[in-house]
Amino acid sequence: MKVPVVSGTTGWLKDYEKASDICRKNRTSFIHSSNFSIGVNLLFMINRELARQMEHLNNYSVSIEEIHHIKKLDAPSGTAITLAEGIRNQNSRFKGWCFEMINQTK
Repeated sequence: MKVPVVSGTTGWLKDYEKASDICRKNRTSFIHSSNFSIGVNLLFMINRELARQMEHLNNYSVSIEEIHHIKKLDAPSGTAITLAEGIRNQNSRFKGWCFEMINQTK
């Protein structure tokens, strides 16, 4: 329909290239962010810089713990994925990340 798209949703990123190709083919815009919050985007910037600074501090590692309501459909969140990717991209000690769901209900 040649409508510009702004997306802040997650859980569909496996189709990111397909969506981008459709927008390019139709000469329309496509803007995506895992989080549009100014504060969270500042956190993304700080996270990348910390990961870069920690590259040679072999006595340290990182982990991300994310807590949401039990009915959240997209776990991990786009925010957590962006943080993990930022660490991986800035620190050569990390080749990727994994998701482990821990059930903490009592």
